[in-house]
Amino acid sequence: MFIFADILLINACLYPSYFKFHMRWLHSVTRITYLSKLIGIPSLAAFLKLELFRVYKRSRL
Repeated sequence: MFIFADILLINACLYPSYFKFHMRWLHSVTRITYLSKLIGIPSLAAFLKLELFRVYKRSRL
C-alpha cells in the first residue's frame, strides 16, 4: 500500500523531458558583389537543440 502511494507521489511531481528546436538563419554561403546576384543565393539554417531533463521534486516528510 505504501509503495503504491509513493509511486503516485513521484508521478505527480515528474515532468517529462522534451526537445525544443530554435532556428537561426546563418549568413549566405557566398559573398555578394552585385545586387543582381542577390536572388538565388543559398542561405543556411541552423537548428539549436535545447534539451530539458526530467525534474524530480522532493517532498518533505
